[in-house]
Amino acid sequence: MIELSKITDLITDGSHYSPKTTQDGYPYVTVRDVDELGSIDLINSKKISEADFKDLENSNCRPEKGDILFSKDGTVGKVSLIDFNDPFVVLSSLAIIRPSMDVIHPPFLKYMFLSPNIQDEAIGLKTGAAIKRIVLRTIKKLKFPVPSLKEQKKIVSKLDYSFERIDNAIALLEENIQSVEEMMGSVLDEYCSDGDTELKKVCMVNPKKSEVRDLDPELEISFLPMKDLKEKSIHFDPQEERKLGDVYSGYTFFRDNDVLLAKVTPCFENGKAGIAKDLTNGIGFGSSEYH
Repeated sequence: MIELSKITDLITDGSHYSPKTTQDGYPYVTVRDVDELGSIDLINSKKISEADFKDLENSNCRPEKGDILFSKDGTVGKVSLIDFNDPFVVLSSLAIIRPSMDVIHPPFLKYMFLSPNIQDEAIGLKTGAAIKRIVLRTIKKLKFPVPSLKEQKKIVSKLDYSFERIDNAIALLEENIQSVEEMMGSVLDEYCSDGDTELKKVCMVNPKKSEVRDLDPELEISFLPMKDLKEKSIHFDPQEERKLGDVYSGYTFFRDNDVLLAKVTPCFENGKAGIAKDLTNGIGFGSSEYH
């Protein structure tokens, strides 16, 4: 394992001052412009004038092709390999890491930065109160495995192939999920489109919590926050229990075999609904945003 500083030609960060932005000009990239997959949004990033860009020309905050960006402020651990020649500058929230080409293959170093070991170590080394960050001197001391360049390129080839297969599998899964949702909608439309009975005539909508008013306030019951109500699922599984007296005011009451339906957006559009079953003592309370 070798310290990063010994396998790189440059470890620095971006500009520490914020130049005036313009409508057109050169991209000025911050950590917000780098997504979780490492793509950099140059189109929607802020822009600076040509004059400001030239002022920063010799300040080491203009990445080159082959450099790696590593987010060190706020959302620590985003990684991007610069594989294009378009000129841009970066803010100090991003570290610029220039691999020594005769020692380390840039795509290999990118994958090493993405490895759970390095990610966990970097996140564990964050400091600061309001804004969490990892400083440059700490980044320089991160240690990496450095096999031969030939072996590095072989590893990168295998990882590229594996991630391509994963991306294809995700795309296929998303396509299948969409097909199932469309089929489900078609079947439901077939059976429900001719409905002529009002819901209130066959159901009690929003039953009164007075049904359980006289029960022991220490009684354990199921509790269901909105995050635990599934999307497009028949049932849900409450993960929490609370005392009846602690939730009686301010929450929605339901029992076994009741149907819950989210009444707010976007939860309603996403299909958050389900039938209650196996509730603790047959009783549940949850978000005030349920019917």
